[in-house]
Amino acid sequence: MEVPTTFGGEDAAEMVTELWRNFVSGKTRSYDWRVTQLKSIVKNVKERETEIVDALRSYINKPEFESVLFEDIKIGRWNMEDAEATTARYGIQVARRLGVACLWLEVT
Repeated sequence: MEVPTTFGGEDAAEMVTELWRNFVSGKTRSYDWRVTQLKSIVKNVKERETEIVDALRSYINKPEFESVLFEDIKIGRWNMEDAEATTARYGIQVARRLGVACLWLEVT
């Protein structure tokens, strides 16, 4: 019987190291690619809001009202939509913190 693998601390450290190497190398994606990714994240959060709320309730006992209105889902979505609108309007570099993830949109 095969034992299922898990994603542990060492795996996370390897992933962060690889991502950091790519970042400092100057490799970058196009503005259009980044905007497409941002729109996709917003769409997926909207489509899966119920599942996200259920997971937050199940794992950390967070009430639905708190999850949706005050932080995790709505604020994350607002930040992503704001980053997209600001970048489209002014063509400036925008970073929005969403938990521990950062989305960077580059200047075109």
